[in-house]
Amino acid sequence: MIRLDILLRFCRIFYISLFFSLGSGTAHAFKIDTHIWVGQQVINDLADDGKITINLRGKPIVLDVPADVKAAILANKTEYLLGNMGPDSAPDLMVGQTIVHPGVEGAWSTSDWLQFLLQSSKNNPAGKSYTYGYLGHAAADMFAHTYVNQYAGDVFNLADETLVEQRHIALEGFISKLTPPLLDHTGRPLGSVSALVKPTDAFGTFVRDTLVMNDTVQNQYNRSRYGRHLSAYYEYRRTIDAIAQDPFWQKLDVEVLKLFSSSAGLPLSTKNAQIIIEKTNQVISKLQRGEDNIQAQANEINAIVQRLDNNIFLEVKGLTQQLLSLEDEILRIHIQISNEESKIRRTSTCPGWWDPGGKYLCNKLNDEIDSLNQKLWSAVGSLQQGKNKKREELLQTVVALRDATKKTEQLMIIITNAHIDFGQRMGKSTSPIQSALIGWRNDIDIAMREYVKATSQSLLNTTEPSGSAFAPMRQWFGCYHLSIIGLAQELSGCEIRDGAMKAFWAVDRVLKLADDLSFAGALLNLPSPSDIRSWRDAQLQRAKERLLSEVAQRAEDLLPAEARDILQLFSQDMNDQALNSYFSKPENGISKGLLSIPDISARVRAEMKIKNNAFDPQKYAVVSNAITLAKLSLLDKEGLIRFAKIASAPLNINGKSVFFETDNILAGSLTSIDGNHQWMPTPPPRPNAMGVPYTASASYASPAGFVPWRKEVRESLFRSMFIGPLSPGIDAPNEIGFPSLLKADYPYRSCSSNPFPDDPLDNKCLIVGILPILIMLLD
Repeated sequence: MIRLDILLRFCRIFYISLFFSLGSGTAHAFKIDTHIWVGQQVINDLADDGKITINLRGKPIVLDVPADVKAAILANKTEYLLGNMGPDSAPDLMVGQTIVHPGVEGAWSTSDWLQFLLQSSKNNPAGKSYTYGYLGHAAADMFAHTYVNQYAGDVFNLADETLVEQRHIALEGFISKLTPPLLDHTGRPLGSVSALVKPTDAFGTFVRDTLVMNDTVQNQYNRSRYGRHLSAYYEYRRTIDAIAQDPFWQKLDVEVLKLFSSSAGLPLSTKNAQIIIEKTNQVISKLQRGEDNIQAQANEINAIVQRLDNNIFLEVKGLTQQLLSLEDEILRIHIQISNEESKIRRTSTCPGWWDPGGKYLCNKLNDEIDSLNQKLWSAVGSLQQGKNKKREELLQTVVALRDATKKTEQLMIIITNAHIDFGQRMGKSTSPIQSALIGWRNDIDIAMREYVKATSQSLLNTTEPSGSAFAPMRQWFGCYHLSIIGLAQELSGCEIRDGAMKAFWAVDRVLKLADDLSFAGALLNLPSPSDIRSWRDAQLQRAKERLLSEVAQRAEDLLPAEARDILQLFSQDMNDQALNSYFSKPENGISKGLLSIPDISARVRAEMKIKNNAFDPQKYAVVSNAITLAKLSLLDKEGLIRFAKIASAPLNINGKSVFFETDNILAGSLTSIDGNHQWMPTPPPRPNAMGVPYTASASYASPAGFVPWRKEVRESLFRSMFIGPLSPGIDAPNEIGFPSLLKADYPYRSCSSNPFPDDPLDNKCLIVGILPILIMLLD
């Protein structure tokens, strides 16, 4: 029924894109932990009094936030922080970085995506919180990309050379290293980013339904080769859904019913048969709801039993012998599941397109696993044969066996529930085939929700030195790829797998206790449990090393040396010396005339106004401005109009506020957050070491532009709420005690007196610089 070419196309594009999206370079401005930190500052301000406070001309002003926005964020803080990861991770790394972040020529710009999210989240509190976090990410990037691009010398783009990209990653890592710890609004430590922020179902569902399963966004993905894997998923899912909803299934039910009734001497008309089918499906639906209730009650009873006190359990002497037998049963289940896993693994995990050379690596891995399993269970079986002699001594391990019992009970509950759920799936209608198709469609939806969560978790893992960016995606593949290709999720998902692993862990604990017993080393001259475990671990490690060596070598051969350098840089500890080295390395290949900045770490530290080994967020301009704009992005039109009034911003020529037609200060104002100086219709050229001619930068502002930068309100709004210069270490180094880096002919000069010049022709800072010299000459 499902066209084989669609299935293969989906699997091929989806899994290959999944792999390469994790290995590709990503265009960040702040690292994820700094973005999350900025988001937490907005939450803290809201949590304090339900309002936001910003500085205007150095003095604090308090602004009301729309009640629905405030309520959504404070009730869904995790979703807001996940939103602050923005298109760095959602809907996945590839689409976010190549389509949403930069915008696509001839398709949507970044502003279009922001406006779409605002519209889509109106009636979804968790989605609304996520969306305003997404706006907060864009707000931070507007200043952070300007800052990093100015130092690095160009935008992040792996299509030409890689030194600029190395500089981006190095500077972002240095800023991350000096980001203050996460605190709540009371000053309580919140721990690490990875501990605080966990992708939720609400987040995964909203992103899936808004940024994947949506005709509007699919039109955008079809315009870019980097969105084809999500387009393939959507087409695949729609194909299954269309088949499931085909009226053919009900017609077939009607004909089957007519046939049976006729054979029983009760002929039915098509109309009456159809009525019976419809009524039957209604009853099935009601029964399903009842079955859910029965299942919930059964789970509650089991939960109560699990809470029995240890002392009560130990008093049940008559159960001791039964408990001892559980070890046999658990091991038997383990062997059975291992055998079944081998069958499924061999039939589902070695698609031909994965290894065109003949499934070499995949089959080699399967052979290694099967061989190890066979040897391991043979050894365990021998141990079981001589186990009778240790019965009396194992009576002392009742508590440990109780843990094994509880874990096994939990596993059986999981398996029982899975069978109940699977039974419900097959009884969703009078047609079992239609039920299976509907269940398959729903499984794909669950898998995509988990995919969205896994891609974000991958990025969150990069905030920990020992975290693996690949682990969440490997786990997602292991848990959900079988359900995508049609094996029921109830029977193939992570819950059963994880439940089994917990049960086996409990058995390992019993074996470890046996190590401490006097007979363990000499029982019938058999190896002790620890001997078996050591042998098993050694064999697994040896096989792992062989396989990883071959796989790594093949994968490494696919990557150019420059790309390997980029990937290695993500895990490097970015201290002062390391940062300086990347900004003093000579260019190789394509020359962009990049500035050599061998003392960049000292310059950046001076900008940060370091205290307690972290930047000062009130004085470090790039962070201060990011927080201010993230807060202002929470306001609606009425709030922006009140803000302009407090700031004494002039009215426009029609006597109305400049925000009269602005629903959000950020959405609609820029075309890309990858560029720099997005507030300016024409950004200044980036500095270089060669001097004129300077290459003009593309415009990153939308036609409407960033309202606070409009000429009539620039002084009262933009220059009053943002501090600068943004990067004095390169733009105004004399103000922080460093020599100049820029050529004398560089046209765009900023300084404390004029931190945001109107354009390259604005020479106020030049005048300020030569004024003391003129005064001295006149004296």
